[in-house]
Amino acid sequence: MQSPHAIRSALMFVPVLAFTGAIIIGIVILLLQLSGFMPRPNTLSLQTLSGTIILFGAVIITALAAAHIWAKWLGHQGLGFIGLDHDHGKLLKGILWGAGIQVFGFLIFIVSGWLRITSIDFKSQAVINVLIITVSGLNAAVFEEVIYRGVLYSAFRRQWGWWMYAVVTSALFAFPHFISNSYDFPISAGLGLLVGGLLFAWAREITGTLWVPIGIHFIWDAAIGWFNLTASRSPHLLMTNFNAPVWVIGSEWGISDWILLLIFAASLWAVKFRVKGGPGQ
Repeated sequence: MQSPHAIRSALMFVPVLAFTGAIIIGIVILLLQLSGFMPRPNTLSLQTLSGTIILFGAVIITALAAAHIWAKWLGHQGLGFIGLDHDHGKLLKGILWGAGIQVFGFLIFIVSGWLRITSIDFKSQAVINVLIITVSGLNAAVFEEVIYRGVLYSAFRRQWGWWMYAVVTSALFAFPHFISNSYDFPISAGLGLLVGGLLFAWAREITGTLWVPIGIHFIWDAAIGWFNLTASRSPHLLMTNFNAPVWVIGSEWGISDWILLLIFAASLWAVKFRVKGGPGQ
């Protein structure tokens, strides 16, 4: 294994990301402040929605630009090196895949009695909130997948092999949730992110592209808000009550997705039989 070379390659991304972010995000924040469109915390308004879309767009552009510069710095062909080839249709494949998992999981929660819809709200505040959740989900999906299943996959996969790469990067992905004070049951929430990271890495491996994990990750995060799986009291299209065991919920405001993770793993296993190769090969 040439792990020192892999580590050096990965560490090169840090200053590139910091420099690119300082320029792009810094300029966008300055413009938002000057124009009065800077998002205001704990408010649901068109101003907050517009500012959030612009700010998250800057974060997405920063991640993609930094990854492109990093790949070129290493002598590769840009975003294709991290798995973002020109076949953008694979993004739709990931979105449909993730949507199927979330809808199936949502129905399981409803049938089991763990989740109950109390009302439906199509008022402007609910629509704005759900749109903010959607762009937030897209931002998180692109930024996190570019780093964990894009840059780190490209840096470590060949030198370390799939299993070591997947375990180490998934542990980094999940670590903040193990120590967070936001959870009633952080072990469940942290393990959920750890398993989720492994599954996203597996999706990257068996499909050969980063578009699919991005699509799944985006819908995974956004659908939690669309279906209000957190049972939030803030305006949502669906107002819900969530009554489930603590190992399922993980916290007072969100679920650790164990049932969804099982469905995801089963679907990945089915795909593995249709795709040549697999983890560790």
